[in-house]
Amino acid sequence: MIDPKPKASQYLNQSVERMIEILRLYIGDVDELTATEISKHLSFSQSTVFRFLVTLEYYGFLQRNPENNKYRLGV
Repeated sequence: MIDPKPKASQYLNQSVERMIEILRLYIGDVDELTATEISKHLSFSQSTVFRFLVTLEYYGFLQRNPENNKYRLGV
């Protein structure tokens, strides 16, 4: 018999999930993180992290601190 309600997980988008994982790093006491720190925390390649950070920054979810190149939550 075919399950009439497919599991929602089959519709999840991996890229969106990864961006959410990046944002979740900021829950708690973390104020700023470098791309390298994020890459190490999540075991994502640095090029993947960079693309996600640029996208999140573009849409205002993150801001890059020009003094230390660390990212923090946006406004």
